This record gives sequence, structure tokens and C-alpha cells, in this order.
Amino acid sequence: MSILKSRRFWTFVVAQLVASMTLVFGHYVPIDPGVQTLVISTIEGLAGFLIAAYTVDDTVTNVAALKAGKSLQSLKRD
Repeated sequence: MSILKSRRFWTFVVAQLVASMTLVFGHYVPIDPGVQTLVISTIEGLAGFLIAAYTVDDTVTNVAALKAGKSLQSLKRD
């Protein structure tokens, strides 16, 4: 699978961009550091959850495809 077509990769990239933008925004605009921490930790936690869910989904899809391929091979032999 190409890395540029990976949902996990793009989820990670977006999470890092949001975290970086939050830090830069907080540097130039006086906001509470606790709010920055809350936003960054929420985004990173959500990204981690999505990456885990995408991994499970990809694994289930791959297992189903392998089972379908094996059943097709067994039909061809008969």
C-alpha cells in the first residue's frame, strides 16, 4: 500500500499540523497554556484512536480478502 494513500498517514499528518498550528497561535496570541494543552492532547488522542480504528479496519479487510481468495482457489481445484 502506498503511504500517500494511507488513511493512517494522513490522520497523523493532520494531527501534527493542528498541534503545530495551536502552538504557533498560542505563541503570538495570549491564550491560557492550559487551553493549548487541552486542544493538543484532545487532537492527539483522537488521532491515536482513529489510527487504531483504521488499523483494525484494514486488518479485517485484509483477512476477509485472504479468505475470499482461498475459497476461490478451492473452487478452481474442484
